[in-house]
Amino acid sequence: MESYGWSRTKDMLETGKLGSKKRGYLRKRAKWFLEYSGVDKILCKYDVDFLNISEENWAKRTIDPDLIKNHIESIYSPVADPDFYSWVPARLYQMRGG
Repeated sequence: MESYGWSRTKDMLETGKLGSKKRGYLRKRAKWFLEYSGVDKILCKYDVDFLNISEENWAKRTIDPDLIKNHIESIYSPVADPDFYSWVPARLYQMRGG
């Protein structure tokens, strides 16, 4: 699912302003977006889990960055920012190929 982030919130739709970047605010807006867009019903209908990559990173539930780096660079050129290698959630990595 495409990232909806902090720029696609109720505040943005109603006021044109981005709103807060604080975690509590973002969590409430993530819930709002899923309900507003109807994505929550689609996820439920098809028994699909919602994985919030930000939450996974905040909780440090990520895969070893060297594992990601080695895999990516065996196929592609290195990424522009090596920090990206450390942001892959373990749960997402475990679902690869699914």
